[in-house]
Amino acid sequence: MPKSRSVEELRDWVAAAQGGDKEAFSEVVKRCQDMAYGIAYAMLGDTGLAQDAAQEAFIAAYLDLATLREPAAFPGWFRRVVIKHSDRERRSLRPNQPFDDSAEFAATLPDPMRVLETSENKSQIHKAIAELPATQRQIITLFYLRDYSQKEIEEFLVLPVSMIKKHLFTARKKLRGRLETMMEKQIQGGRPSQTGAFVSEVQYLLALRTGDLESFRAMVERQPDLLEMRFQTRITRERHYWPLGGTALHWAAVTGQEALLAFLLSCKVNVEPSDRYGMTPLHTAVWMGQEAIIKRLLETGANPNTTTNNGHTPLHFAAMRNYREAVAALLEAGARIDLLDKNGRTPMDWAVLKDAKSIIELLVGQGADQPAIARTPERSPASATSIMETGIKAIDLFAPLVRGGHNGILTPHSNVGALVLLTELVLRMNTLYGSQTICLGLDDENFTSRDFQLLSRDAGIADAVTAIFGKVNDSATQRGAMLELALGRANDLRAQGEEVFFLVLNHITLYEDFMARLKAISKKDAGITTIYFGGETAGAEPKPLADLSAVITFDFGRAKRALYPAVDPINSRSRLLREGKVSKAHQELATEARHLLRRYQDLQPIIESRGLDLLPKDEDRKIVERAGRLDRFLTQPFHWTEPWTNVPGVHVPLGETLEGCRAILAGECDGMPEEAFYFAGTLADAREKAKASNTTGDQHKS
Repeated sequence: MPKSRSVEELRDWVAAAQGGDKEAFSEVVKRCQDMAYGIAYAMLGDTGLAQDAAQEAFIAAYLDLATLREPAAFPGWFRRVVIKHSDRERRSLRPNQPFDDSAEFAATLPDPMRVLETSENKSQIHKAIAELPATQRQIITLFYLRDYSQKEIEEFLVLPVSMIKKHLFTARKKLRGRLETMMEKQIQGGRPSQTGAFVSEVQYLLALRTGDLESFRAMVERQPDLLEMRFQTRITRERHYWPLGGTALHWAAVTGQEALLAFLLSCKVNVEPSDRYGMTPLHTAVWMGQEAIIKRLLETGANPNTTTNNGHTPLHFAAMRNYREAVAALLEAGARIDLLDKNGRTPMDWAVLKDAKSIIELLVGQGADQPAIARTPERSPASATSIMETGIKAIDLFAPLVRGGHNGILTPHSNVGALVLLTELVLRMNTLYGSQTICLGLDDENFTSRDFQLLSRDAGIADAVTAIFGKVNDSATQRGAMLELALGRANDLRAQGEEVFFLVLNHITLYEDFMARLKAISKKDAGITTIYFGGETAGAEPKPLADLSAVITFDFGRAKRALYPAVDPINSRSRLLREGKVSKAHQELATEARHLLRRYQDLQPIIESRGLDLLPKDEDRKIVERAGRLDRFLTQPFHWTEPWTNVPGVHVPLGETLEGCRAILAGECDGMPEEAFYFAGTLADAREKAKASNTTGDQHKS
């Protein structure tokens, strides 16, 4: 980067970008790309991940430039954006996932000793970086880039030059010698400014994210190879959906942008690229319910029988979603009805699992055998009981939702499956109670109404939800009008005999305003159940959330062990249990299960250090074994995750949940392996898994 560019130039470019000038923002990217990479590398210790995080940060920064009051403050403001996205990238990594560079695994294998040496060097570098305090990590990384003046680093880090020099001296002293040389080479080698690719990719992604087809066309005309770009970053603000490993054609399928699709097809792009899960744009369009995109792709020659990594064809997806129009279009295009997924299910099998009668009818018309129809959960009659049974074991046992009450889903953690659980609840409330959900939210830097629309389509709840969003900086009058619109919609639904499920997203002031209006009509709100979804901590809720009827929170440890839903059985709660408004058996089982899991949690450090066999008490060994089974019994497959898990979502009636817990706690399952309970539904399902496992084991022995 030329040294002649002044701080004043950066300020002017930022100001122009705030006015919508994307070329000016490209200059900002050129100016700050290495700085962003340096901060990200200091946190992540990996060149590829650092570039991904920096790319995400630039996209987020452009979308949120309106919130920056003073363009001259951009460096410090942007640094915080980079840190936020780097932290998100770090937390999205699986435990013990190594920081690998894909270049080491190229088709032509390098010398094994060279790979080993490179790996060892990386390990030393990562360890050295991790041992430095955060500020020193950032300073020394920027120092190694060599492209920024002390004044620029001062503004970016919001630290005086004297402090920067002091930290730099201390950090270099710790890293002196060969390690410092290795680190400098590693950081220099990953600088985005070495080529123009980073800036081009940011422009490309921004054009897609903002729907700027004119800019997109111009970029593709200049650089046709951009059409081959596989996405490594997400361009929705939250990570609920993005076709990683996909192309612009996947994005057109996700968003339903017909003009973008038409342009891409005019460029003669491959219509069947697969993302990292093996999904083609046709799969994606079916999953997202984009009818016009489905038809156009099929007209263009997209293969209706292409399979994902789990063996699903687009027809499997259409059956999962009970999407009649897609099934009809796919069958007309030659979709086969006999193809099996990796668990041996045909599209008809999925249609039966979903009780999708119209889909079954279409498939029978194509020659499929008429199947027996599966039993589906019966809808609960209105106001039959105060407990809003969900069919989700962990919730119904430890934190039963209060029908007509004010419930909460609270967690400061990301990557614990909170959004998946939330959308699953919306789906189940619609299925079990016929309720319609009204979602209240405010567009902010983390989540917008557009993001919620994509989320709803992805989760298959678009038909069950009405989204009403305002702006964070709306006036009291505008906020009031928004809430009156929502309550008016609720009144219309209740007049039609529908139950209403109000969902308030992550803005506690919005929840306060809504509750004040709801209480004003309290005599008429018997058919309204509310859920507040936010980042607060259960057990330390702010005053407006103090009277929640039930609180669901999450255990990060469960998520790390892939025990989903990762509902925290100890800290989740409900007044129905506390006040004895559930059956006595339910109350006693929940209490006993909590006690067991709390003891299990306390014993974990001892088990990790000494092993199960060295626990001093036989009783503790029994607790650990039973708690392990209960831990896994509380896992459950969900409908939204079916394409990835290939396991159908399961509804477990409360009675079955209680019976399974009772049997585990009473020791009736002591002879069964823990894994038999993992992602099983009922106790009977777990016993079938154990039986099948034993049969398979016997066959291998013979």
